[in-house]
Amino acid sequence: MSAEYDAAKDAKDSYYAAIEAKRLRGDHLSKLYCVDCDRYERDPIFVDVERCSRCGEHIEGADWMTMRIDLPWPHRDLSPNSRCHWARKARAARIASETAFWTAKETGIKPLCADKLNVTITFTPPDARRRDTDNMLASSKSLFDGIASAIGVDDSKWNLALRREPPARPGSVRIEIEVAA
Repeated sequence: MSAEYDAAKDAKDSYYAAIEAKRLRGDHLSKLYCVDCDRYERDPIFVDVERCSRCGEHIEGADWMTMRIDLPWPHRDLSPNSRCHWARKARAARIASETAFWTAKETGIKPLCADKLNVTITFTPPDARRRDTDNMLASSKSLFDGIASAIGVDDSKWNLALRREPPARPGSVRIEIEVAA
């Protein structure tokens, strides 16, 4: 039993070490896309950047009403099909919510005064396993709660649009938020 516990602890530690390494590399920062240069600007959201530093053209999505957050793939304990102890699931949910909250804060997101938000969620799975969209959405619920806390708009007021990209390691959930008109 001790070997299984140690293996599970090592897997959990490596998961959170990967999140920390991503944060230190700056991958959590928003990336604004310049159509003319066909490249991303690596400035945080809500910085007054409207022009590309290379060509000087207007950057797509560089307005104050569009936010983009890249988050890590949810832990397997958060899956609705997971058969783990409730305390283990609660701990994973708390950690995911805190990770999303602090990632949103680090990208410069400020609380919004909005009645409705249009939210596009893009899932990039870590591998080619078959996944239901509704299970991916349910696994990410804690991430949404953390972002809702950071921006001050309850996730019940979000209009959701879901997209799925081809698998890529280590997997991610990209959330693009814009204020609904």
